[in-house]
Amino acid sequence: RMSHMALKSLVADLCDGLPICSVHNDGDIALFGIEISNWAPFIALAAFLVTLFFNWLTRRSSLRVERSNAYFNLEMASSTIFKYEAEHADKIDMFRKVETPENPKEIIDKSTENRLHAYNLYFQTLNLFEVCARFRRQKIINSDIFASWIAWFYDTLDDWYFRDQWPDLRQNYTRDVRDIFDRGIKIFNEIGSRDDKTLDVRRRIAFYEGVAKIMKCKEIIKWKNELYLEKEQ
Repeated sequence: RMSHMALKSLVADLCDGLPICSVHNDGDIALFGIEISNWAPFIALAAFLVTLFFNWLTRRSSLRVERSNAYFNLEMASSTIFKYEAEHADKIDMFRKVETPENPKEIIDKSTENRLHAYNLYFQTLNLFEVCARFRRQKIINSDIFASWIAWFYDTLDDWYFRDQWPDLRQNYTRDVRDIFDRGIKIFNEIGSRDDKTLDVRRRIAFYEGVAKIMKCKEIIKWKNELYLEKEQ
């Protein structure tokens, strides 16, 4: 621990030569022409500032670790879902078309087991989307990471069976997830669900804009422009 005299000497050495400081022959220091005779408040202030600085560094480091862990966990969870999807691809393919078939009820009734695989996929996916949206609201993940997930949101919305089941699914999820996919369903109803490239681009652009507004995330608009608007120019 540094003594009072040693601390005073150190400060005098640091201040010597600075235009805002002057050091007297007796070692006393004047700051902006005002002589400092009582060191206690300045020492207390310095200690407080140093503590505040190191607390800030610790918190910043903890936030970096938290963000890294959150991103890693999201990626690991998404890999698990992609694996499930690949393992059951042949069973759920009929439910993952864009256009609603002419006889959806008949397909659903005759494919109970396959339908459950598709339904389970949607539950897993929506659970992860809910976590992702919550992380963004809490600023645990950066806006560019969240924006990169919007394509997956849309690819889920692109399934006729998902859109058919959404009224039953939506009650299990948070406001952000409900708002996002309610908006998506509305876009498909307004633009149409025909499997057409031009319509698909229109739907995607409208969806990106809708999610950006819901989540108040300008980064999503940048992704939309880069993916769909700039490409066409």
